[in-house]
Amino acid sequence: MGDKIKKERKRRGWTQKELCKRCGLSPSLLSQIENGKLDPSLSSLDKIASCFSVHISKLLTDYEEKNDIMHFARKEHIVLQDDGKRKLQLIMPQLEEMEKVLMILKPDAVEHDYTRHSGIEFVYVFQGSIQAIFPDLDQEFSCCAGDSLVYKAKHRHKLINVNKETAKCFIVNLPHENKLNV
Repeated sequence: MGDKIKKERKRRGWTQKELCKRCGLSPSLLSQIENGKLDPSLSSLDKIASCFSVHISKLLTDYEEKNDIMHFARKEHIVLQDDGKRKLQLIMPQLEEMEKVLMILKPDAVEHDYTRHSGIEFVYVFQGSIQAIFPDLDQEFSCCAGDSLVYKAKHRHKLINVNKETAKCFIVNLPHENKLNV
């Protein structure tokens, strides 16, 4: 993962110092991450991905589309975060720049930071209910099982569960927000 971050930083012509300034990480932390001496926290990864305007999964996956049919067993899924309250899991690799994430929010799972990144995001709630909060737009939406939501991911947002049952959502991120015609 450190190599991917370094390559993306260099592709943009940024120094380590410049990336650190943009995302608020210390130079020593970024150096350790890029050199594979330290695995970054989800929060640090999210900050780096936001600076690159990419979805966090782009920094985590390394699959290439090689066949007309691909099967991904549960054991091949990448768990981005599992703190007992909130679980984010990549259920298949990045294909054609489309990110797919399974999000599981335990009851009262509200403690995580806002995020922003490029593209548009589609959220489908298939169990329980969630709150989608967009502080920069001063908007909030309640979504229950069967509801969906589409938004430009450049706006700070977070999805939380303030209820007493586990919520599960399927999230798809498409990198080009100009395709959103709402």
